[in-house]
Amino acid sequence: MALIRQLSACGRRHCPGGSTSRCGRFTLIELMAVMVILAIVMGIAVPSVSRLTTGIGVDAGARMVGGKLRLARQSAISARKNVALLMPSDGEMTVGDFSYIALRMCEVTGDSPAKFVAWLPETKWEYLPKGAVVAEADSDLGMSNPPTDGQYSKVLPDAANELGAASGRTVRAVVFRKTGRTTAVTRRYVTIVEGVLIGGNLTIKNAENKMDLAVDQFTGRVSRE
Repeated sequence: MALIRQLSACGRRHCPGGSTSRCGRFTLIELMAVMVILAIVMGIAVPSVSRLTTGIGVDAGARMVGGKLRLARQSAISARKNVALLMPSDGEMTVGDFSYIALRMCEVTGDSPAKFVAWLPETKWEYLPKGAVVAEADSDLGMSNPPTDGQYSKVLPDAANELGAASGRTVRAVVFRKTGRTTAVTRRYVTIVEGVLIGGNLTIKNAENKMDLAVDQFTGRVSRE
């Protein structure tokens, strides 16, 4: 309505000689035609922008996960503690919608599997950009269809279950020792892909739009594959 009023105001011009005829005015049909054209243009542009934003989200998500992995490794070395970057998969947590989209660092024991000790100071759950999910975090490069974690590092809840894990469940993670190396005996690969959670279930939107991060088991170094 605001656009119609604006267009109408722009069209109200006086004809030479002060005539009050329809000189320079828009008819209702003309205004409606403009509105239809605008609606068509928006209908084409909005999905394209949405797809572009989602695609960019995978790249941003990979940078975010890579940065958190490096921070977890550095925290383990500097604090002389075992540190895990949690990346929950389906149904592993009881509180919050964390499956496939959330990250958080915590201190763990040196056991295998590691056991939760405490959250790292001033950390909180952080979410990947829209359209990006951590589909897999295991020992094999690439992604199965549907995504399935193979051998992956696990974190057990403590006695009080301050971790917030579901009953009898462990939480998917990459665990770094005090030396900076991982607790795994092989490389760990983290796959970030274009996907969404629908009704709590993971749906891959574009399997071709993905990035793999590798974590070396000897050095803990993080690289893109």
